[in-house]
Amino acid sequence: FNIFLNHEMRINPALRTKELPCVLLENPKRVKEDIEPLSFDNDRETARIMLSCDNKFVSILSVCLLSLAEHASADVNYEINILHVDIDLHNQGVLQNLLKSFPNVRLRFVDVGSFVNSVQFVTHAHIPVSTFYRLFAAYIFAGYDKILHLDADMLICDDVAKVYRTGIEDCMVAATHDADGCCQFNGSSPMFKDYGKKALKLKDQFSYFQAGILLMNLKKIREKYTIRDFIQQIGKGY
Repeated sequence: FNIFLNHEMRINPALRTKELPCVLLENPKRVKEDIEPLSFDNDRETARIMLSCDNKFVSILSVCLLSLAEHASADVNYEINILHVDIDLHNQGVLQNLLKSFPNVRLRFVDVGSFVNSVQFVTHAHIPVSTFYRLFAAYIFAGYDKILHLDADMLICDDVAKVYRTGIEDCMVAATHDADGCCQFNGSSPMFKDYGKKALKLKDQFSYFQAGILLMNLKKIREKYTIRDFIQQIGKGY
């Protein structure tokens, strides 16, 4: 009780009060934050990028981020968004300090808990929950037309702005074929072959692509799919 209540109880013994448990609000924030494109103090081209990660994977992510920055062009701005739910402030600071010597690279941490906390994810083997965050990109970045998704365990050996410039006006996603996956779907793994036919319903199993690097046309995705569509697919346990 505060001083006022203590005083009232002393001078008015007939006063009826009830004490309730204390509630501690940790990390209060808006339910869904409007994520706007970051601005730079120049008129250069900006490559907008996202990665997904959790607190246990930060050391691996640091290698990816540093390799990206070291191969960045001085003529391009790089907006890097880290999708997460549990990266603590200490580790966020470590990653920010890692990139502070690159003035054209800006790092932002986007807590996606309001999008994913109510979703029941089905994961397999080494695949973490954070790998699903990319499916919500079109709605997390509702004000963006395009974004480049990179896996956090990549070692980048060239300028990613070259990929970002790829024209995808007529496509939802640009990606590369997964040679290993194609081999498994076409004989080396009967389980994957069955998965490709029955679960993914691939008409051409040689068209299977890997999702470690995806150039996503967010505007076109929003035009065809809702966030509920993706949540329903997640529930099927692919």
